[in-house]
Amino acid sequence: MKLTREVLSEEYGNYEDAPALSLEGRGLTQLRDIGLCAGVEYLSIRFNSLLSLREVSNCRHMWILDAQQNRLRDTDGLNAFAALGTLVLSGNDLQLSALRPLEAVVIIHLEASLAKGSRKEVVRTLPGMCQAGTVDL
Repeated sequence: MKLTREVLSEEYGNYEDAPALSLEGRGLTQLRDIGLCAGVEYLSIRFNSLLSLREVSNCRHMWILDAQQNRLRDTDGLNAFAALGTLVLSGNDLQLSALRPLEAVVIIHLEASLAKGSRKEVVRTLPGMCQAGTVDL
């Protein structure tokens, strides 16, 4: 299922100004119109079937992104942010190389599970990371 303007309008009404969106467990495969939610600061999209977060790059005020338990293989699009307060990527199909687009992003708190790699490699890949809450390798 694609996240469309119609779905957002049905669920949130005035979605353009919504500071928080919870779209958990909806069977989403794409976030096509999430960029219309310009004011969103908190987005929970856990327990879906998303492969990409590219569309999230249009949500310029994003501070907390919970994308746990999807089918993500990359973090492309997240490099549009200067900083993120919390980024949750646990339970996805990520390799260490998938974090490289985040190397210039200041991340206050990261939770991720990676197929392989070491904590030292994660820190080297993400020099702007302040705290790794849970980095399962």
